[in-house]
Amino acid sequence: GLIYLSHNIVLAKILTDNRFVTMAPLNYINYLNVAAACVIAFHTIDIDLGPEYDFFDKFNLREFPRRYEEGSFTPAEPFFLMFNVGALFLMVFAIVQLLPAYSSSPMVQDGVQYWFFIGTIAQILAYVLSDEARESFAKRFFSTLLYGVAVGSIWKILDNQASARAVSDNSPEEFWLLRFPFSLQAGWIIALVIMSANVLFIGDGGGNDDEGGFNFSPFMHGFIVLVSLIVYAGLSVKLLLFNKGGPNYVIPAVFSLVTYGIAINTDEREEATWKSVTLLILIYLISVGSAVGTAFLIYINEYKAKASDALDPLSENSYQGEEMASTEPDKVSDDTSMV
Repeated sequence: GLIYLSHNIVLAKILTDNRFVTMAPLNYINYLNVAAACVIAFHTIDIDLGPEYDFFDKFNLREFPRRYEEGSFTPAEPFFLMFNVGALFLMVFAIVQLLPAYSSSPMVQDGVQYWFFIGTIAQILAYVLSDEARESFAKRFFSTLLYGVAVGSIWKILDNQASARAVSDNSPEEFWLLRFPFSLQAGWIIALVIMSANVLFIGDGGGNDDEGGFNFSPFMHGFIVLVSLIVYAGLSVKLLLFNKGGPNYVIPAVFSLVTYGIAINTDEREEATWKSVTLLILIYLISVGSAVGTAFLIYINEYKAKASDALDPLSENSYQGEEMASTEPDKVSDDTSMV
């Protein structure tokens, strides 16, 4: 009875809320977002159509860990579930952005635009191509390049949405439903680029010189490993400490989980040499540093600031919502800012 009553109260609120009753026309952006979500759903759901349709196995998410198992920066298999979490948020976004309350939101129309669709197509093509990537360096290269296109597309969304905050309501639901999914996805896709790049420069690029393979020295592979460490650490520091619009907590948190999974995987399969131990220590430092830095800044910027404003609610710099950055148009930065 209580559940039924609660359901009726929520339904009544929706029916009397003009945001949900007043229909706003949908446009090609809304439909492209739905199409992108359908592609992600097809990619995520395990569908067995039989041996005669084995081509569709190339899309199957369960193959993720196998395709990057050779790389030095591939996390343990359970950590690939993060893709499913990100996919779920993106599918929720695709449904929510059809509602009148959000279909014409600046976060959708000016922020997402067509970049979600482009990024999704690039990501799926990269994934499909990675199934054949062991055959030649060229296929590995183009797979990595397509993941880079996906990163650029998602990053463009984050940048557009940071600019669109000047004309949006900056409400908590707007953040969690329209902005958070893309920040989560950005962290994962960046991790995929690093995974793919590390596989790209391993061994002979596929093993068959007749197929156009290339031989890479241990120095080249070591250089890519070093660059990967710098990317993870540098982006975490930049997003937490030097983001013009305020700290971005989501992407460094994703990096913390991914690098922790990498450390577990490295510890399980690498022999104890000074090189492997040094690499393991550095990965753990990045993982712990990203986690501690994120938690500390959330405490300082969110919890502590909100508690302080509760004691002095009329102060000039009082807490204004779930984000610390100002929502006034002249103070909103074009830089990517995400809680």
